[in-house]
Amino acid sequence: MPKFLLLQGGNMNFLGIREPEVYGRTTAPELDEMVRAYAAEKGFEVEIYYTNIEGEAIDKMFDAHNRKLDGCVINPGGFCYAGYALRDCIRGIKVPTVEVHMTNHYTRQIFSVTAQATKGVFMGMGIQTYMRAFDSLLALLEEQKSA
Repeated sequence: MPKFLLLQGGNMNFLGIREPEVYGRTTAPELDEMVRAYAAEKGFEVEIYYTNIEGEAIDKMFDAHNRKLDGCVINPGGFCYAGYALRDCIRGIKVPTVEVHMTNHYTRQIFSVTAQATKGVFMGMGIQTYMRAFDSLLALLEEQKSA
């Protein structure tokens, strides 16, 4: 069974509380339950980790590499603006990583430095961005098996 990491970065622990008019009213614990239910439905394991400290996010990514996890979905949150060290970590490990953002960064003129190192980015679809990212990792694993 594939095992993925969901890494929630800066400010994501305040989901549903911080700017609900922008990010929605779904709380972090509610999102976690949705992700776990989706994982059970689709047949993968997910480890969920929140941090507001970039160094902890880097350590978690290195840990995912060392444990040979099958992939990572990351919402860098506030790290996307200046998370160059996190970006370099993602580039240097062997864990396929997909970045997600609940809002469309293009409409908000936001640039993510961490996205430069990921396989792809899903954004603008609210909570569903997470599910689409996991779907893409599952598809990537299938492609690797058939290659």
